[in-house]
Amino acid sequence: MKKQIAVALIGTGRIGQEHASSLASIPWVIHDFDLARFLMGEVDEVEAWGTVRFSSDAAELGEVDTATTFLRFKNGAFGVVENSRRAVFGYDIITEVFGEKGKLIIHAEPKTPLRHYRDSGCEIDHFHFFMDRFGPAFRAELEHFFSCFAEQKSPSPGPADALESLRIAVAATKSRKERRPVKLAEVAN
Repeated sequence: MKKQIAVALIGTGRIGQEHASSLASIPWVIHDFDLARFLMGEVDEVEAWGTVRFSSDAAELGEVDTATTFLRFKNGAFGVVENSRRAVFGYDIITEVFGEKGKLIIHAEPKTPLRHYRDSGCEIDHFHFFMDRFGPAFRAELEHFFSCFAEQKSPSPGPADALESLRIAVAATKSRKERRPVKLAEVAN
């Protein structure tokens, strides 16, 4: 998808991500911010909203179970990241990038190719847990990291990328709590 964006296959992009079955707090949404930066570039400003709709334990922790974060990128593009702590249909993540010439979508594939069709509808197998869905990707990340370590090369993404995504997450938290847009410049390095 990044290559298609780079060659302007779809024109000037804007990103939308939906990530269901994740707690709408920094440890979980930071991966969505990582992906948004990787695909679209540096973030300038963040505005976030969140609420508790169904999870009493989120409320007890002072967290939210449903959140939407608006990203304004330095290149002028916009991004929207939606998160929910509950997804009764299983673990799901969708990334869409829209441009004036088209749209690219990455949608999590079903767990198996089996589809059961009948008069009441269609059922598919789905992932219930993020490690089921992303286990191979996590293994590939670790292999890349250790390969870079052995070859004395800097991994990509690296520590600076992690820090920048953390700054976005901190800005989103600040925005949600203060009910205002937050420039990344307000969040210390």
